[in-house]
Amino acid sequence: PQVKVEFKDITGYSGEWLDTEQAIEISTTAAAGVLSTAYHEALHGFFSKFVKSDPRVLETLKSLAENDKILQRVAALLADHPAAVDQLKSGEERLAYIYQFWAAGQMDLPLGKPRTLLQKLRKFFRRVLGLVKDSERAVALFEAFHGGQLAEPSAAGKVIARVLDEGTGVLKARRSIDGLTQWLAAKTMPAETILATSESKAAQALAKEFFTNPGDEDAAQEAEGYLNARRRVAARYNNTFAQAIKGLSDRDMTQVSKYLQSEAELADIPYAPHREAVAKIRGLLQRFYKYMSDERGLELGHAGEKYYPRVWNTALLHEKKDQFLQMLTTHYDAVLEQGVQGSKGKLSKDQVADRIWRALIDREGVNDKLDAQRQDGVLAPFFASKENRTLAWLQGEHVEPFLEKNLVATLSRYFHQGVRAAEYTERFGADGEILEAKLREIMGDLNDLSHAKLKRQEFKDEDARAKWVARQYRDVADAVGAMEGTLGKDISSGWRKANSWMTVYQNVRLLPLSLFASFVDPLGMVARGATMKEAYDGFLRGMKEVVTTWGDLFREEPKERQADEWEKLAEHVGAVDAALFSHHVSDEYSSVYMERGAKTINDTLFKLNGMEAWNRGMRVAGVKNAVAFIERHAAGADKVHSTRWLEELGLDPKNIPLDAEGKLITDKAVLMKTNGIGKAQAEREIDAVHYAINRWVEGAILTPNAAQRPAWGSDPHWSMFFHLKQFSYSFHQTILKRAVKEMNHGNLAPMGA
Repeated sequence: PQVKVEFKDITGYSGEWLDTEQAIEISTTAAAGVLSTAYHEALHGFFSKFVKSDPRVLETLKSLAENDKILQRVAALLADHPAAVDQLKSGEERLAYIYQFWAAGQMDLPLGKPRTLLQKLRKFFRRVLGLVKDSERAVALFEAFHGGQLAEPSAAGKVIARVLDEGTGVLKARRSIDGLTQWLAAKTMPAETILATSESKAAQALAKEFFTNPGDEDAAQEAEGYLNARRRVAARYNNTFAQAIKGLSDRDMTQVSKYLQSEAELADIPYAPHREAVAKIRGLLQRFYKYMSDERGLELGHAGEKYYPRVWNTALLHEKKDQFLQMLTTHYDAVLEQGVQGSKGKLSKDQVADRIWRALIDREGVNDKLDAQRQDGVLAPFFASKENRTLAWLQGEHVEPFLEKNLVATLSRYFHQGVRAAEYTERFGADGEILEAKLREIMGDLNDLSHAKLKRQEFKDEDARAKWVARQYRDVADAVGAMEGTLGKDISSGWRKANSWMTVYQNVRLLPLSLFASFVDPLGMVARGATMKEAYDGFLRGMKEVVTTWGDLFREEPKERQADEWEKLAEHVGAVDAALFSHHVSDEYSSVYMERGAKTINDTLFKLNGMEAWNRGMRVAGVKNAVAFIERHAAGADKVHSTRWLEELGLDPKNIPLDAEGKLITDKAVLMKTNGIGKAQAEREIDAVHYAINRWVEGAILTPNAAQRPAWGSDPHWSMFFHLKQFSYSFHQTILKRAVKEMNHGNLAPMGA
């Protein structure tokens, strides 16, 4: 039916839209302006006929009704009419007044009909690129209504559809290749970025729990990420262990290992250096127990003052897999049967035995007193009882052929895996149950988001919605698996060997002269805030480390040398590994799945080409420069940026521990004495300083990890294809990312470096 307009002698209001009668009544006495009132009430008619029944039109017009700037302008025009201002609480009334004032020429709306050539060009490109906003479509609806294009009911629907579809051609094309686009994104975007850019708020929060990027200024305000803490804390314990056995020969360490395994009394150890080493190692293991259980929540059960961990030799487990499985089936049939029952018949005894073998491989041979974790995104406890899951039932004489005999390998891997389990448990639960709950929350978010998208017709149908959710969750699960270290654990022995030797081949072929390409590394410290002199000093330290290491390779005994204060501090805060564990770069160019022979060649290569020593020198120099950076800006060296830079490191600029000379305090005992505070408070403050130093170093010197590369790059199946590419990703995620953010703050120095 046609809309009628009636003029009546009524008072109390200017006009009214009568929905049931499809008519507009306008007062001939009270109306402020007949035409203006007609515009207002006509919009109510438009709302009744076309908006209420069409969610897309309603959603589009909301962009105007909820625009703060437009509402402020409307309120100003109605300033003399408080009753009308009060009506703006209604969305429909807002639209009516917006249309009234726009149609009367009293206000402008954004992105209206283009009039100049430049405006027409801009609109063309917005339409082609799919950048047309809802506010632009809303104005187009107003223009169509105002121009009478909606007068005929048969044509109105087509006009509205044309307006709403404007600029959606790209969206439709994108929708048709959405699966391919998302697959490509997952193969090229870093794992942490997959979570951080997810539409799920829960996924975004989970990204920060896994990794706090040193190149992201906001990340320092979050608690330390799992990957950050895992590397830092493991290095600290390994470095303390290195101090305990400093000066011992291979023969000495073999004897010390025997004393530890046999739980010998200190009084029964005749040689003083052996006795001291055993005492220090036992003390360190007790401290490590306290860290894992009391500080991180692992349920371990105290094994006594003389506890020494049982660590498996993964190379022997691979080489003697058949013998290991035979040992299980021969001596532990009853236990395997429990595993079969626990799987509700899904696994055979042979499969249970194979899972036990794989659990040891996955944990790098460390399963002593550590519970089972998630495997490839699925909770997979092997047995119902904790005792069975930790393999405490395996007798010594049966496992002896498969155990690690080397003292350094045993304890370094025990600390590495223990820290991994402890930091994981604190954040995600011993079995990963907290992580599982977070993944369920993410799935819920994705489902809710997809239903909203379907309602907005962003998906063709329910099937397209479900596929979108499945793809989104697949990428999230892969990213999580990569960062927690469970992705690709099912790699076969043959493929593992092929990857090992192909990786070594690439390294030997491409990297003998890589030291020369690394001479620009000190500029990374300049980009992070060091001076050119500090960077040059770092270069000299790196070269000195290289020359010293090369000399040691050709000496019968390494040259005795005393570590300076910066090397000691670097080891103490976990920024660098002790010289005993000089394999940081070698590990970055390899994999934990590497064959023993291939690993030996790989380690030797990075000693010969100088990269291991160079990286160590750079990281020690980084620690020195980090301390200098904090001291400079604690004194307010840069009035514009100092406070922000310190906050980026997680420090409170007003509460940085400095001595009377303005030097940074990095030792707990010194801080207790200087400030007269208790041990607990001193530990908290010094931990914050150590974290800040590490964060600065990792922001200046590349430290690739699973968060900084695509998920598939952490899958051992494909390590030969990706291990050299991870450095490009790490460079972008740390140095370039921060340089761009600094440029946005008006600081061009990092970009120039």
